[in-house]
Amino acid sequence: MLSFAFLIYVQVQVLIETFLSYCKNHEPAKAYGLLSNDCKNVLYPDEFIFEEQYYKTKFSTSKRYSFQSWTSSDSYIYLVKIFDDMLATGTGSSQNYIQDYFSVIEEDGQYRLNINGFKFFFTYGHVYNMDNVPENVDVLVYGHLHTGFIEEENGVIFVNSGSISLPKNNTAHSYLIIDDDNIILKDVDGNVIKQICYKNK
Repeated sequence: MLSFAFLIYVQVQVLIETFLSYCKNHEPAKAYGLLSNDCKNVLYPDEFIFEEQYYKTKFSTSKRYSFQSWTSSDSYIYLVKIFDDMLATGTGSSQNYIQDYFSVIEEDGQYRLNINGFKFFFTYGHVYNMDNVPENVDVLVYGHLHTGFIEEENGVIFVNSGSISLPKNNTAHSYLIIDDDNIILKDVDGNVIKQICYKNK
């Protein structure tokens, strides 16, 4: 017999898959219907705003996506990655993707989505970086330089994790932590080098 927790897990997975499928198949009105009331009230008060600020910035071309549970607690938070569909467009790379976070809540007896609203772009750094910024991105995270930093310029947060083993330019051995509110650059002893609350940007 299936457990109640497993059945909820399946419902949550189906909800996220359905939302992303609607976006991918150019049905933003149906995707909008799956958002929580709070998400609509705070970020997207009508379908037009949702379409302009979320759907068109992430699904303007043919995309593919993946998602996975991001927490091991009873809360349902998922890490979502959205890639260019290389087979459909002939362009793109699995190293370049938009990252989002979805949380699922129960509302009036149904599960609904809260979507982050912040557009993360993760890449290696040899193409996209501070000198070549992709469109419609709030946070650009990359490596390549082995130099850890967090900087904000022209409304975009630029983040480089540095390197744990081979840092360059006299920077500390460093790594990044990205949580629901903050981006934190730490040295290998756990000391905070720099921190920024990206939700306040």
